[in-house]
Amino acid sequence: MKKSLIALAVAGTFAAPAFAAVTVSGALRLDVQTVSGIADDAGADAKGTHVNNNNSIITVAGSEDIGGGMKAGVSLTYGLPMTNGGTLAGQNQFFSLSGGFGQVRMGTHDSVSLVAGRSVDLFGNQSAGDARTMTAAGTADARGNDVIAYISPSFNGLTVALAHANQNVAGNADAGRINMAKVSYANGPLSLAAVSQRTDLANDENVTRLVGSYTMGDTRLVALHQSVANAGGVATADTKTWGVGAAQTMGPITLKAQYYTRDLADSANDSKMWAVGADYSLSKSTKLMAAYSAVTNSGTATMGASGVANADALTIAAGEDPKRFSIGVQHSF
Repeated sequence: MKKSLIALAVAGTFAAPAFAAVTVSGALRLDVQTVSGIADDAGADAKGTHVNNNNSIITVAGSEDIGGGMKAGVSLTYGLPMTNGGTLAGQNQFFSLSGGFGQVRMGTHDSVSLVAGRSVDLFGNQSAGDARTMTAAGTADARGNDVIAYISPSFNGLTVALAHANQNVAGNADAGRINMAKVSYANGPLSLAAVSQRTDLANDENVTRLVGSYTMGDTRLVALHQSVANAGGVATADTKTWGVGAAQTMGPITLKAQYYTRDLADSANDSKMWAVGADYSLSKSTKLMAAYSAVTNSGTATMGASGVANADALTIAAGEDPKRFSIGVQHSF
């Protein structure tokens, strides 16, 4: 009842009475973390304790049956400024048209590579262990601007997604265009996806990402492989990243672990990360989370900064091995 009243109030706020169904959903994600390996003002190793907002969001969505088996929809997601007293930050915001042909979306949207990566990250949106700590390279985990995307219907578990986006590179109207394709398969316990993503830059960037997961009862196994050529348009910035993880649920408790390694071509500046954690469900919508992660940087590598939206913006000192421990809560609504 309360959720329905909230939805009606928000619908009035956004002046969207034309949509027959308006919903409000989201998640609040907060934790306290300690982290080492920070570059302080002197550039040396330092430690700190922080309260983090790990991508707390609110989504207002609406849909309308327009006949002929078709629906028009809108989805507006904002990042909530839980810890910094700032303003709402726009995230995925798009209009959609769906029917027997599939769905077309226009607006701002996560890249197909990011969507695939999120599906196999056991520590997604946590200060410690988030896979983007290691996979961040060029536009591999980007959110595209000016997106037009097509998502096909499922053909016996097989789905195709195609998208075009602009990153709006300053001073060059043609640079930063991203063309993306994803083929995914989901059938029973098995889920697989293959992504190809090309960004027009001085040296064209190419991202290939393969992900998979397999669920056996209360056990889930996940894996990712990523290759990025000319990351950010830099000809020598080629990286390869792979990761594996496992989660075991026992009643309200889920134990989980994952390991990622990142190799920079023609360089000794490589990185590795392992993470362990436990989730405890207090209810269907609220859970407590604890996690520990350790990153090992070779040479002058600086991996280990948080990959989570709205989280800490700490800089990792070159060659340091950052370690993070976090205790937090997530409430979904």
